[in-house]
Amino acid sequence: MAHYIRYEIFLPVEYTDRQTNERRSVDRSTLRAFTAEVVQKYGGYTEANPTAAPPYRGYYLSQENIAVDLLITLVVLVPASQDEESLDYFTQWKQRFESEYNHEVVLITYYPIQIIGELG
Repeated sequence: MAHYIRYEIFLPVEYTDRQTNERRSVDRSTLRAFTAEVVQKYGGYTEANPTAAPPYRGYYLSQENIAVDLLITLVVLVPASQDEESLDYFTQWKQRFESEYNHEVVLITYYPIQIIGELG
């Protein structure tokens, strides 16, 4: 059994801009930069439903209105031995996504998992 940390990154592909209250699509170049970097750094990622409509909708209270995001999910498995470094890495990307997308919150979760066998 191998020990990993599973990161789940919930990214809007369409969202309501928190300053203008307009619907927007995200700049895919930031997403492409992130995924290319993740492949180099951690060996890969999984994206939920990349060729179809986003599989999730996020609803949350924003400035006393209900905001709705259309979300994709990326999953990255990181060896448990890289826990501190990876937490810093994903925290920096979270801040970048929120800033570049002018978005209140980009949700990133992480938790320890065990897998059968080894990854690459």
